Amino acid sequence: MSDFPDYEVSTRVTFLLQCDSPEFNSLLLPNIQKEFVKHVQSVYEHDDTLGNGYVQGDLTFSFQGSRTVYLDYVFECCDENEA
Repeated sequence: MSDFPDYEVSTRVTFLLQCDSPEFNSLLLPNIQKEFVKHVQSVYEHDDTLGNGYVQGDLTFSFQGSRTVYLDYVFECCDENEA
């Protein structure tokens, strides 16, 4: 990306996990969260419309309870067309 992007958008994505069934073992929650983060990072790294230099900085994950996950990042784009 150039030093002067056409636009930067602070982005927040909210995910709702289905981890609230009566059979859910809360001791597994840290492992589920870790695997979820790895999966989403992989999606962003391999999808040309999400990754491929458009994400400025790191993907920041925060967990609220056992169900809600927030993903914050800055989406940046530079148009190579002078017009």
